[in-house]
Amino acid sequence: MPGTSLVGLKWAETFGGVSVARTVVPDYNGVDWYRDIFWKKGDWIVVLDRLQATAQGDYSFDCVWKVLDQGDISLGSGSAFSVSRPAGQDTSKTRTFHILGASGGTAALRSRIGTPGPV
Repeated sequence: MPGTSLVGLKWAETFGGVSVARTVVPDYNGVDWYRDIFWKKGDWIVVLDRLQATAQGDYSFDCVWKVLDQGDISLGSGSAFSVSRPAGQDTSKTRTFHILGASGGTAALRSRIGTPGPV
């Protein structure tokens, strides 16, 4: 495969309790893949991916997040996906992970339990 599949850290900073980082995988299958991560420690994380074509062509992308088959896993309307689980040892509190697609795609669930290959 031409190009590299190594990720690079473009920059990282902390502003008033919120950390921000940008990474890039350059020329990955004809695109530069940028990821911006916003993190408020102990509270929330936001991840934004942006793919920029480096060569002309027709492209189709899948956004794949792998989670353990534990807790309450659900699909909302359109591109919404969420997982809720107990927050550590204190089972009276929960943490919820949400994915909201911004590109008009549709969310789907696939279980890999009992299938060959990595989960």
